[in-house]
Amino acid sequence: MAETKKKGRLFDLPETKGAFQLKGIVSGMEKDTAFKEIKTKSGKPMRMLNFGASYLDGETLYVNIQGMEQENVYFSKRAEKKGEKADTVKVPWVERYSYNREGYRMIGKNIGVKKKVDSEGKTVNDKKILTDFDACKEVKENLRDGASVFIRGSLDYSSFTDDKGNKRTSTTVSYTHLRAHETDSYLVCRLLLEKKNRKKILGRRLLRISARVNRKLY
Repeated sequence: MAETKKKGRLFDLPETKGAFQLKGIVSGMEKDTAFKEIKTKSGKPMRMLNFGASYLDGETLYVNIQGMEQENVYFSKRAEKKGEKADTVKVPWVERYSYNREGYRMIGKNIGVKKKVDSEGKTVNDKKILTDFDACKEVKENLRDGASVFIRGSLDYSSFTDDKGNKRTSTTVSYTHLRAHETDSYLVCRLLLEKKNRKKILGRRLLRISARVNRKLY
């Protein structure tokens, strides 16, 4: 059994989930279509954000974030012991910024595209956890074309059979982290490192995933 695990997967089952991360250069933020703020049919405010992140040799990942106002948001606290479930609480939408219970963090996107000066006088990212609705505006107001960003997300694979009996597959992309690089010198170091080790870092699978995402999201 140990030998089987070493050579490959124990069971030849289709993958249903995956993850990715990359660092790229922002494009498309200056387009009129980059940010939209509309009203849904039910009258709720909704925001949509679209931009590209170029990486490697001309490859581009197109990022789409959208969200609308909700009745509530959720905050979670990590379990203190292994095997226990995290504690989750429901908080009214209007209290999403003011809720401050020790150990609890909002369930949302990790955003860090705005700069601030820390206690040591260094310029760093102002890291926040935001809803999709709030993340759209935060990114729109602070991210510019040519900026370098780190993006992390998850992938959900699904398949179905159409009316003609053909098997179809789809990939749903969810973005969990979006951060600007701390400094220009850090960016140069990272780009040099990735150019040397890019096949090891991203691998062939990420390139295939990005190609599919390009076709589906933009």
